[in-house]
Amino acid sequence: LLQKRSTLKYLGCFDKTIVASELDRSILLQDAANADIVSVPSGIDTESLRPLHKPDTFRNLMLVGAMHYRPNADAALFSCREILPLIKWQIPDVRVSIVGSAPTSEIIQLGEEMEEVTVTGYVESVLPYYQRCCVTLAPLRAGSGTRLKIVESMALGRPVISTTLGCEGLEVTPNRDIMVGDTARELAAHTVRLMTSPELWRQMADNARRQVETVYDWKVAGSQLDRALRETCEVRHRDR
Repeated sequence: LLQKRSTLKYLGCFDKTIVASELDRSILLQDAANADIVSVPSGIDTESLRPLHKPDTFRNLMLVGAMHYRPNADAALFSCREILPLIKWQIPDVRVSIVGSAPTSEIIQLGEEMEEVTVTGYVESVLPYYQRCCVTLAPLRAGSGTRLKIVESMALGRPVISTTLGCEGLEVTPNRDIMVGDTARELAAHTVRLMTSPELWRQMADNARRQVETVYDWKVAGSQLDRALRETCEVRHRDR
């Protein structure tokens, strides 16, 4: 709320305001209907982030992110304490890797107490962990901002299980290019479906990659930004 108020306060100082999602744009337009606000998504390099090979086993899951960030830590605890036990009922040999810098003491304790959980701490590259996993988990219950780690996973051909809040602001469609649930039971069910159905897994991975190429490729985002800036320059030139 404070961030929204600050943004609204300064909107009138600029010719155009650029935000990272249509959700942000719609929220601001509620209180600034006449403002010139354009949505340009944050982009990624789809040339370097190519789809990985199919994993050797469909038993490995992954959470990725800075683990000192409270929403990420909460998502990891939620995954291991509430979602993972439900998955284990159907897939007893499931494994989870928590990949990210500065894990809290609670996260470290998960790795010590749960045989099926590995806490890596900081790693030089997350790509080997993406290669080993079949699904990435992003069950965030707090926080804000664009979840580029979800886009990253989609670009690499790894389906994502998320909460509604976790993928808020992203241009994704549940059950087409991402799986979305808000309870441990829903999230576990989605995960098991992807782990036990190679056909569904492949369909989701392919759909996710196409969505990233269509919306989040740097060239696409750059073109939208260039168009927005050109429009602003043209308006200022006419008003001289």
